[in-house]
Amino acid sequence: TNIGIAPQISYQYNERTAFYASLSLHNRKYYKAPDRKSNGFMFTPSIRYFLDQSSYLSSSIYAGEENSRTEIYGNHSRGFNIAYYKAFNKNINAYLSFNGSNTDYKGIETAYNQSRNDISRTLSGTLSYFIKPMNSALSLKLSRTNNSSNIAMYTYKRNQIGLDISTNF
Repeated sequence: TNIGIAPQISYQYNERTAFYASLSLHNRKYYKAPDRKSNGFMFTPSIRYFLDQSSYLSSSIYAGEENSRTEIYGNHSRGFNIAYYKAFNKNINAYLSFNGSNTDYKGIETAYNQSRNDISRTLSGTLSYFIKPMNSALSLKLSRTNNSSNIAMYTYKRNQIGLDISTNF
């Protein structure tokens, strides 16, 4: 179970530039692993620059911390995101983004005699189509993640494909 709150603030600086900031606070409980119970926060300032009426570039940075009863799951993380959004018409839009992060875990992994440090990079894209009669959007999502770690067990590459349908009511 993950319960949280994420207040956000935005400021339209001028016609083309907007600033945003969010602070998320959360509390996690694990059904069959109560020792992993944790709480944490993340602060994320960002900027969005509108190229025209149908596209924008955005950039953000973040820093956060998670405190867990089990020390090896507690961590400090920081990262960044750059993204591009383009609406081709009223029904079709695309979103491309790159995320990079560095996560330092607090506890020492007993089997490895060291604390874990991960560097993750994710490139993702979404193509969405609005279906007017259903007041819904159909989205195709693709992503590629490359996670490097000082502990080989946590190094991986992952490709994901998703197909979502969402509706407003």
